[in-house]
Amino acid sequence: VVVQQLPPVVLQRKNRLKCNQDSVYINAPAGYTSYEWTPAYNITVTPTLDVMVYPDVDTTYYLKAVTPAGCIAYDTIRVTVSQAPGIDLGADREFCLGDSLLLNAGPGFVSYVWNNTAGGQQKTVRQAGTYIVMGTTAEGCRSADTLSVLNVWPLPIVKLDKTTAFCEGSEKLLQAGSFASYLWQDGSSQASFSAAAPGSYHVTVTDNHGCKGSDTARITALHPLPKNFLPQDTDLCPGASKAIAPLQAYPSYNWSTGSSAQSLTITAPGTYGLQVQDQNGCIGFDVIEVRAKQCVAGIHIPTAFTPNRDGKNDVFRAMVYEKLKRFELSVYNRWGEQVFHTNDPLKGWDGSRGGHRLETGAYVWLCRYTLETGEERVQKGAVTLVN
Repeated sequence: VVVQQLPPVVLQRKNRLKCNQDSVYINAPAGYTSYEWTPAYNITVTPTLDVMVYPDVDTTYYLKAVTPAGCIAYDTIRVTVSQAPGIDLGADREFCLGDSLLLNAGPGFVSYVWNNTAGGQQKTVRQAGTYIVMGTTAEGCRSADTLSVLNVWPLPIVKLDKTTAFCEGSEKLLQAGSFASYLWQDGSSQASFSAAAPGSYHVTVTDNHGCKGSDTARITALHPLPKNFLPQDTDLCPGASKAIAPLQAYPSYNWSTGSSAQSLTITAPGTYGLQVQDQNGCIGFDVIEVRAKQCVAGIHIPTAFTPNRDGKNDVFRAMVYEKLKRFELSVYNRWGEQVFHTNDPLKGWDGSRGGHRLETGAYVWLCRYTLETGEERVQKGAVTLVN
């Protein structure tokens, strides 16, 4: 009779830990011809005679092994089941520049590793990228999750017109640009805002990614409109002309006659309007009424004079009532001799000839002149010289 030495069945580990939905591999010891595992609960035998167990509760597995000589050996292994809490970082995200995202792996772990770096339960991220967290329980079970920050969008840039003043009686149109939505300081939601008075005007815009930007325009004053810049109403004699100009200079002019000159020459009565634009771009309008006036036209020649040097009516001269292009005055005695001649309407005859005073009597005069209109006139008559 041969007594065989029963080899011990030595499983590598007497206790094993199964985490979550994992499986535990148990290596069968070599040197046996058959193996029997009990209970047959959530166990799979592999082709190598190893077994894979995946119990839902703590379970003790028993091994019965038979040697080639028919000897039987026994061993046990305890599989402890531990469930690590799940980690849910949520769906992939994107956010706006300047914002951040707080990732929370949840409680129930004794250690956390974020992207291969030890950390805590929470992590604040501000950049795009993929974030992986793994939590380990006190029993050594692990859970993990991944979240990607797909984009960190730049903030929208809105630039309102920073002109600090505009013309009185008008409105300043503030345009915010093209965005998904708008919110002005008064609660309105249009893309533009009409400012009619000094003050602060603020808009917050939101783009298609939900990112917000804002800007403020401050209007401090209203420019007054040009007004009362033409002279007072005036009169105009028939055949005369008059230049009209604003009381101060402006960058541009637009007369009702179509002229763009600074001054306008008036040759007929009527109402004349002028629109000006000042250095601030403000537009003003003013009018002047030019009335017709009954005036003495041409020239008037007196019929007598007394050159006695008493300071009264000593000189015979023409009285001119309008502008002339040409003037000529000649005086003759009764024998047809020329005793005086001038082309200057301001120069008169003192009743002498060659430095000698002439005798009392009647003298004939002849006056030729041309008006500014080009009309030529001739007047003649007699004047009495009284010494």
